[in-house]
Amino acid sequence: MQSIEWAGQRFELLPDKAVFWPARSTLIVADVHLGKADHFRGAGIPVPRGTTAAVLRRLDAALSATRARRLLVLGDWFHAPPGLSRSLIDQLIRWRSAKPRLTILIVRGNHDDAAGDPPEALNIRCVGPVWEEAGLTFRHAPPSQPAGFV
Repeated sequence: MQSIEWAGQRFELLPDKAVFWPARSTLIVADVHLGKADHFRGAGIPVPRGTTAAVLRRLDAALSATRARRLLVLGDWFHAPPGLSRSLIDQLIRWRSAKPRLTILIVRGNHDDAAGDPPEALNIRCVGPVWEEAGLTFRHAPPSQPAGFV
């Protein structure tokens, strides 16, 4: 695990597309895109099944390895409205119910605008598009991103 210092804070770069912020017991991820495979399949694009379960297993492994008490998602928790099936939501409710003490905070990204916030049953706080904490600014996209960039 590689560590970096940024703005007086130490972060651990994890090999599985995540960053751990020890001082805040926070696992940071971005671009989760839950429901993307269902959306693609609905559009006739053949993609494998089980991608949501795989993503949740990776999150579980990172949360377990770091013992993070908070998950900070920097945009795009969901992919698009067509992928928000009842089975996806049920799977997320089961996953979330196994982690009642985990705080989840989503800093909304470009896909979150269309997909909307997670159902209240998931107990996820959504903010954004910017979150400031400990002198740091968290966001999904850089502030200089051109309008219309997807």
